[in-house]
Amino acid sequence: MNKWLNHIRSELHEIYGESYPRFLRAEMIVFTSYPLTFLLLSLSFQPNIIRTIGSWGMVGIIVIVFFIMLYLENRYQVKLNQEMKQRYKQTIYYRWIRRGLWFVLISLVYLTGFMLPQWLNPPQPIPQAVTEYGYPVQLPTKLPFKPTKQYAEVKAGIFHYEMDVFYEHGDTRLTLYINQDEDPKLFLNNATLKNRIKADYEETDIPDDQYYSYDLTWYQKGFSYRLSYSSSKKDPKINKGVLLNIANSFKPVHP
Repeated sequence: MNKWLNHIRSELHEIYGESYPRFLRAEMIVFTSYPLTFLLLSLSFQPNIIRTIGSWGMVGIIVIVFFIMLYLENRYQVKLNQEMKQRYKQTIYYRWIRRGLWFVLISLVYLTGFMLPQWLNPPQPIPQAVTEYGYPVQLPTKLPFKPTKQYAEVKAGIFHYEMDVFYEHGDTRLTLYINQDEDPKLFLNNATLKNRIKADYEETDIPDDQYYSYDLTWYQKGFSYRLSYSSSKKDPKINKGVLLNIANSFKPVHP
């Protein structure tokens, strides 16, 4: 191992000479940027962080840190001529370690993007999820069935912050998707709640699918609500009135 490391150092010394310490400092900054990127992306999936500084605030922090790291790297980076660059690209360090770091970075980004949200925002009891979500929201007080399982998930991320509430009984599921929305746009306006709030109602029946799907969407006090009811095709079909009755039973719940 020591012989291998000494060989790497010798290769780099031959190329950088007296500038070798500056090269090491620049590379240390590069090494530091990988776990720092992972940390920043992890923070962007934290509900309290997104709620406090907002999506653009998180983007601003990531951009500022990125340019600071870029500035520091360029400050210590040693300029090489074309011949020296070619020699550098033939070193063990560049061919294995440097390229390996790119693989690590891509793996971390993939892990952060697809795995961390599930780890950081797992299913939890509905009252606990409301507290974590941090905003007063509306939840149903009447359901079309007695749920055998009910839970919620807070899904945080850059430009994405919502709470999903699930009520289940066998193959039947009622899901409520709650998002902040300051610019409500409805497409159909084919339903009205008792408080004169306009809503969209849609039925979906895919021939090859084994489920019916019914959706009711509306906007209230800065939030969008989408109520989605799915049931097996073995069960009787429902109508718009069922979802309207659920929506009309909504009451405010505070964290």
